[in-house]
Order: sequence, then structure tokens, then C-alpha cells
Amino acid sequence: MTGIADAIDDGRIGGRLWFYANYHCNLRCTYCLTESAPGVERRLLAPEAMVERALEARELGFTALGVTGGEPFLLDCYSRGGGSATSLAMVTATGCNPGIKVSATEPN
Repeated sequence: MTGIADAIDDGRIGGRLWFYANYHCNLRCTYCLTESAPGVERRLLAPEAMVERALEARELGFTALGVTGGEPFLLDCYSRGGGSATSLAMVTATGCNPGIKVSATEPN
């Protein structure tokens, strides 16, 4: 077991690792910590990189993934490839605009 896995098992940290798919948000929230807004320079976490990082996270002991950031399903690369993360044997949650949970998928 890794130190991270031990901390998750002990409840010292949560088991879900969140990914920001992109920063293309359509809102201008004053409390935003990621500096996402309509006029912000476009930044994207490539789906392939997300899967690679998710595999590393699973090896470290994370038990779930979260994907959020700027309405990820408005981008073709995420709306077509959403099943990739669910094949990692981890619970996958997806969020969009603040506080809205779109889905949670149990592992295959």
C-alpha cells in the first residue's frame, strides 16, 4: 500500500481525485478558485492525459475520479470518450456548473 492509500483507508483524505477537464466556463463567479470564465485563455486536459493520470491515481490508492471544469461534455473529445474513465475500475463522478452533479458511474 502507498502512503496515499493508507490515508484514504484511514479517512484522513478522500478517495476521489478531481480532474479539471478544461477552464472554458460560461460563468464569472467571484469565488472561482480556478480563474475560469468566458474570457479566460482556453486550457484543456487532453482525454488521453486524463486516463494516464487516472491510472496513476488508481495505483496510488484513489478509489474514485471526478471530472469537472467548464462544462466538459460540451467538448467533443469528452462527450465521445466519456467511457474511458469508467473502465478503470473506479467510481466516476462528473460535475458541471457550481454544485451540479451530472452523473456518477460505478466501475465496469
